[in-house]
Formats: sequence, structure tokens, C-alpha cells
Amino acid sequence: MHESSLLWSLLNKVTESADGSRVTSIRIAVGPGSHATAEYIAGAFPIFAHGSVADQARLVFEEPSVGDDSKEVRLISIEVD
Repeated sequence: MHESSLLWSLLNKVTESADGSRVTSIRIAVGPGSHATAEYIAGAFPIFAHGSVADQARLVFEEPSVGDDSKEVRLISIEVD
């Protein structure tokens, strides 16, 4: 359940940042304290994003910074059309 709230939060951030434009790429870092994995996010995010501005967006994962024990999925940047 916690992972679902992380994905909804990420989608909301992406949608706000896109300001109505179609998102083609999303760059994120998965905090080690988030209890989510890149594999889970890669598989589940398309379901959450279906029908949104992020539908079909490519996910790019970056390693969290050394010492980062974040409990969230951090949006780094997006690319839009």
C-alpha cells in the first residue's frame, strides 16, 4: 500500500511539472528507505499513468546520492513534447 501512495505522489508531481504538456521521459531516484524498487516502479507506474500526461513516458532511474536514506521516490526532471 505504501508503494501505491509513492506512485500517486510521483504522478502528481510529474503532472504539475508538465503543466498540460505530454511527458516523454521521467528521471527519478528511489530512496533506499522508500521500500520500493526500480523494478516495481517500472512495472506499476504505467498502470498509474494510464490516460495521464505521463502515459507512455520512459522512466530513467538514477542512483540516490551517497548517504541519502530518503523514504521517497524523488522526481529529478521530466522531458515534455
